[in-house]
Amino acid sequence: MRFARNVAWLFLPAVHADTSAPYEFPTLRVFEDQLGGMGGHWKRSEVGGMVLFHSFAPPFGPIVAPLSSPRLAGADDRPVTWPVVPPRPLHGITLMAAATGARLPRGFDLEVSSDGTTFERVVRRRRREERRDLRWVNGAPQYVIDDDLVAAAFPDRVVAAVRLTPVEAEGWAVADVLLHESGGPRAAPAWDDWLDPNLDWEARRLALREHPRPIARTGTIGSYSWIDTSERWPATCTVVIPGVERLE
Repeated sequence: MRFARNVAWLFLPAVHADTSAPYEFPTLRVFEDQLGGMGGHWKRSEVGGMVLFHSFAPPFGPIVAPLSSPRLAGADDRPVTWPVVPPRPLHGITLMAAATGARLPRGFDLEVSSDGTTFERVVRRRRREERRDLRWVNGAPQYVIDDDLVAAAFPDRVVAAVRLTPVEAEGWAVADVLLHESGGPRAAPAWDDWLDPNLDWEARRLALREHPRPIARTGTIGSYSWIDTSERWPATCTVVIPGVERLE
């Protein structure tokens, strides 16, 4: 996964302390309380009467391992379970919808289990509560308004199964379940992109060929990017991305 850099949240206390404002926006206290419960690191600065939150470092790193067969679609509220083989220590999970087609369920519970029998909820998402659902997205905190992805960070634990339970009987689909594996320090410094962000696609392809990275998946779909090194993809393939003609 590629993390965004140089992201900051800016609050004007005189404005954002007003809970009667006609728009839905978190107050400074609400945002700080939510951020404090998400894990990870950040800095808080006060400049010219403004409060800035910046230098974000999420509680999981950019390396992910996708489940082997995560793609699934449904039109009801029956729970679905993905086994994690072999069970492994994780400190986060991200659900992703495809670039086109059905999205994630509007409301659902996401649970994990260490034995495949007893589950613990790590995500509770409900319709019309999206503007209060603060999560780590691309390495920075974001209120996830669209049903494109949901990330959950949790204390390191062995996970043997992941269960999704929609709460509404309507069409939905999951394209990827990304596992944030343990193994590195949770309190890592802000993640840096090793590629120069100003490179064009040809220069990026050349850099990747000359310096392969030991990751399961990387590249760009929506706000994500990947190069799949598994045998399920050919060495060279064409990926269709909105706004980009082709990526080989």
